[in-house]
Amino acid sequence: MANERARQRKLERKRRKREERRRALRLETGEWVPQPMSVTLKHFAEPLLDRLPDDADADDWKVVLNFAAMVWNAAEDGLSDKVLSLGRDLFETMGWEDNVAETLSDLRARRAAQFGWEPRSVAAVEVERRDDTMHILTASALV
Repeated sequence: MANERARQRKLERKRRKREERRRALRLETGEWVPQPMSVTLKHFAEPLLDRLPDDADADDWKVVLNFAAMVWNAAEDGLSDKVLSLGRDLFETMGWEDNVAETLSDLRARRAAQFGWEPRSVAAVEVERRDDTMHILTASALV
């Protein structure tokens, strides 16, 4: 399974390079189109997704991505006690030992630093396994 994870990361790097080339072409034409919200959410949630075991199923990915979406949507408003409580439950369920408040604070800082330009919020997340890759589908809304 470690090889599978490495293969997925390699495919992801290739996809990013492809997106960068496309983005450069869009800039040349003056047209800018944001990347799909599913890609943005996956990049945002990478610190959490990297903690999943190689054999994690689509339900594990969905739980983590839905939690990341909650943090994404609450990033500007601050994290309530309910979000922290849900974070503790998630970390306990997944067997993660890190400090929840610190990790969520890092995610909020990541949102501001790397995705501050993004005006969309995440409305829904679905994950399904197709063959040997996870496909992430999101619905987003402008806020």
